[in-house]
Amino acid sequence: MVSTKAQSRANRAEFNPTNHITALFDSSESLPEVLHAIRDLGWADGEVHVFAGSDAAESLDLAGHHLGSMRRVLRGLEMFLSDETRLREEMHEALRQGSFLVAIRLPNDEMKKAQAFEILRANDARAICTWGRWAIERH
Repeated sequence: MVSTKAQSRANRAEFNPTNHITALFDSSESLPEVLHAIRDLGWADGEVHVFAGSDAAESLDLAGHHLGSMRRVLRGLEMFLSDETRLREEMHEALRQGSFLVAIRLPNDEMKKAQAFEILRANDARAICTWGRWAIERH
């Protein structure tokens, strides 16, 4: 089963979007179809996550509001090199307002990646991105 997470504060550092495809959905209506199609492409359950609601926004802390001093320094370096600040803020606010964030482990297979993008677009996902180590691409 694909995990849906409203993470606890103790697990705050568990998820990092690097090496993932992320997409926002305004409602959960199409999520079962999306998740089924993604699984059919060969992703394992542990490679696909759904984050929902304001609890997830706070525990993921994508905007970096609750980071320790060393992590803030590292996040600052990430932001300087890739300018992901606005995207992280957008995802944080979307979750706080009730949207759903789907994160899919980035595959090495370009065809599989293209098929995932097609599934996400066909189901009205927004803010579809790939998060590499040094760059983020919007799709």
